[in-house]
Amino acid sequence: MPFTSYPVALIAVFNFASSTGPSEMITVSPLLWEDVILSTSYISRFIKQATGRKFSEILAELRLEKAKKLLRSSNLKITQIAEQVGYPNLQYFTRVFTGQMNMTPAEYRKITTYF
Repeated sequence: MPFTSYPVALIAVFNFASSTGPSEMITVSPLLWEDVILSTSYISRFIKQATGRKFSEILAELRLEKAKKLLRSSNLKITQIAEQVGYPNLQYFTRVFTGQMNMTPAEYRKITTYF
């Protein structure tokens, strides 16, 4: 792929990752790349080269931002939020969230929700 089309491919990848539906799991899989028409290994290397970060790191950040928004703005149970952002296991979601935010999702909701 010529260098000039890198931004187009990268935008397509991030648009897809940002717009997935509530129950969709975002992973580096052939399904995700069908629209981009690149191999899984190629696009993973490309993302790393273009951003300096692994796809999994970027994905975790996108999931965390989406979870924070839902915690602030919805009455969904934390289990539902975890599932919507791609974590089918509440314990794992809580561990990841706590590791990044230094507080549990429940604590985050409590201090960021205004009544």
